[in-house]
Amino acid sequence: MLKRAYRYIAMLLILVIALTACGGNGSSGANSSLIGRWREDGQDRSDFEFNSDGTATEICLNSGLTNDEYVWSIDGNFLTIDSTYGDEERIFSFKISGDTLTVELDGEASTFTRVQ
Repeated sequence: MLKRAYRYIAMLLILVIALTACGGNGSSGANSSLIGRWREDGQDRSDFEFNSDGTATEICLNSGLTNDEYVWSIDGNFLTIDSTYGDEERIFSFKISGDTLTVELDGEASTFTRVQ
């Protein structure tokens, strides 16, 4: 349960970073900046991949399997992530600068790097 909570928080942080970096207004530009695969700095357990259809997955680096699935949306500088497993949605502030995504939730920031 704690492991799943950690993954969910990491995913939310990625989303928050993406929203803040765009400085966006909910435009498709902000959405397209987030699309792709992201890895939290200092972590090597899983990546998060944001798809253009508004879905996202967490991918376990050890096995290559998908751990969790999410739906996401952007509204201005806020990224909303909702687990498809019924967990409550989370709303992050975010910022994307180049290949760096910074997300913040409850005063705690996390940084992610785009995986090529």
